[in-house]
Amino acid sequence: EGNEYYDKTGVIKMPNESALGNWGLMISKHSKHKEVALEFIKFRTSKQVLIDQNKALGAIPPLIEAFNDEAVTSKLMGNEAALLTLLKDSKPRPLSPFYGEIASVIQNNVHSVITGVETPEKAAEELKKGIEAVFK
Repeated sequence: EGNEYYDKTGVIKMPNESALGNWGLMISKHSKHKEVALEFIKFRTSKQVLIDQNKALGAIPPLIEAFNDEAVTSKLMGNEAALLTLLKDSKPRPLSPFYGEIASVIQNNVHSVITGVETPEKAAEELKKGIEAVFK
């Protein structure tokens, strides 16, 4: 409403789970300040901070109580139910020392198809080669 794209966009669920992204917060077992780190994590993941982050950056809050806040849902253009399903069904990205390299190969090849630089077939070949090269 008031947005020219309001009735021209939507959200659907992927065939499989969506991958959680952004920042995962953790405390190193080697930390000398575990209590302070825990307090920071509690602050950073609090309802109000997540609502403020949504206001500033448009990031969908992972905390249901923050997601359901009127300040957040009012900007979701009628996609609240679909986005909530995606949020509930999302899975963490795999833990792997190779994840960054593999993600880069995937991103570059998908981008090349989307921008018309490569055909899907050529990008698939390059994707296979790129991922195989990570493990050599």
